[in-house]
Amino acid sequence: MNLLKNLQQQPEHIKKIIIWTITIIIGIALFVLWIYMGAKKFSNQGAGGASVYLLENNANKSSVYGQTELKKEIENIKNKINEIKKIKSNFNDIQK
Repeated sequence: MNLLKNLQQQPEHIKKIIIWTITIIIGIALFVLWIYMGAKKFSNQGAGGASVYLLENNANKSSVYGQTELKKEIENIKNKINEIKKIKSNFNDIQK
C-alpha cells in the first residue's frame, strides 16, 4: 500500500514515465513470447511446417468445404494428365 501512496504523490510527468515504461516492458515481453511460440510451433512441423500447419487448420475449420475442393482438384489433375497423354500420343504420331 505504501508503494501506491508513493506513486500517487509523484508528479504527473513521473507517473506517465512509469506507465509508459511498464507498457513498453510488457509489450516487448509479449512480442518475444509471440515470436518464441511461433518459432517453436513451426520448427516442430519440420520442413514446410508453416504450410502444413495452415493446411491442417483450414481443413479442420471446414472439412466439408475442404473435401469438396480436394475432389475438384483431383478431378482437375486427372483431366490434366489425360491432356498430357493426348499431347504425347499426338507427338509420337507426328514423329512416326
